[in-house]
Amino acid sequence: MIPVNFTTVAAGETILLGKYTLSDGDEIEYGIVAETGNKIKVFFAKDEQKNTVYWSVNHLPQPGEPLECIADFTVGPPASKPGTYKLYLQAPDEALGNVRGSVSITSAGAS
Repeated sequence: MIPVNFTTVAAGETILLGKYTLSDGDEIEYGIVAETGNKIKVFFAKDEQKNTVYWSVNHLPQPGEPLECIADFTVGPPASKPGTYKLYLQAPDEALGNVRGSVSITSAGAS
């Protein structure tokens, strides 16, 4: 479980949440909410290649909807390969306020 707890994330800022080794069959689950802002993005990338992202959620809510990244993914082909990835949280447009939640990675071998 990777906790996400930021009072603010500046406009255009990308925050590294950690580096993780992912294997085929691993489960990734995002559960992140921001109280203010207009767009939030959570993604994995290889090394510094932030232009090529994996298991990405880029949420731009409709008026009245909460600003949240709620999704789950399974690591595996054809979309991706096992390996070491960096996990990022980004405020693409304007600052985010009171960002809370978590990212969960469950190993395929966990019972």
